[in-house]
Amino acid sequence: MAFRFVPFVVTPGELEEILAPFTLFIGSIHVPSAYRSTPTSEFVRNYTAVYSLLCSGERVDLRHRFNLLTDFFITTDIGSVFFGNPHEYESAQYKMYTGSSRGYAPYLAPFSFSAREEYDRIIVSTRESYIIEKAAIMGFQLVFSKEAEKDDSAADFKLFKDRIAKHTKPLRFTMNGFEKKTAIRVSDEAKDDISGFYCIKSKGIEIL
Repeated sequence: MAFRFVPFVVTPGELEEILAPFTLFIGSIHVPSAYRSTPTSEFVRNYTAVYSLLCSGERVDLRHRFNLLTDFFITTDIGSVFFGNPHEYESAQYKMYTGSSRGYAPYLAPFSFSAREEYDRIIVSTRESYIIEKAAIMGFQLVFSKEAEKDDSAADFKLFKDRIAKHTKPLRFTMNGFEKKTAIRVSDEAKDDISGFYCIKSKGIEIL
């Protein structure tokens, strides 16, 4: 399945504002039987913890921070989201996310950052695996299936993307004398912080 990605770095306060129209939920095979959704404040709290680690210069590793780097789906219509398949797991009753009447829901997930010089230009990747290649986490991204672009849930993808765009600009930087403009969206307030991110400072990158 092909996807669209919108990687971004904003402050926790900005993210909370961006998420205002949405309800978040976990698309898991094991959610408590009474589960319906997750308060936005819980994801913002996790994001705040990740953002603080990034600002500290620590290399954020998924293997050791799994509890903070949980994926969350977003929707403006939680009533369209279905949970079913009741089952027992570790002696407790659970159910699982089974889909949405609006189609494939967008979700928020971590993304990694790497930059290298190749043939007199800078190559940037946000697709490297932070599990296999052990790439450094830089932030979160919005992910949406290209196959779902005609679904009603595509409006949620566009709304979140537009709200991100209002707060951010494409990240630009210099490295080894070369200038690079990326698809990573960064707010002016967050731009003051990311120079200290491990994945930035370890490459000798200067943010523009």
